[in-house]
Amino acid sequence: MTTNANRLVIDRYLTGLKTPSLFYGLASLSALVLNLFFPFSENNESVRAFQLTLFVAAAFHFLICFLSNVGNYRILLFALISTVLIQGAVMNKINASDMAYF
Repeated sequence: MTTNANRLVIDRYLTGLKTPSLFYGLASLSALVLNLFFPFSENNESVRAFQLTLFVAAAFHFLICFLSNVGNYRILLFALISTVLIQGAVMNKINASDMAYF
């Protein structure tokens, strides 16, 4: 059984997980919308790969935000960190391949 003070700490940690995942989701979604209207490249494969990466990342971020609770906090914290790192690596790889195209 948890005390009231421990419950407040756990709720703070949970809020600390939900907030960045929501903001990462909104950032990925806004980048996706901008990329749909203003593609960053003339190479269609790079544009589609970039848009797919942003869509999948936004979906994962929103899922982490809405599915997180006290029971799965640690798993989803690891998932959020992994998603951010993988998204950055994939987007870097797409940008590098697009630069090699020209």
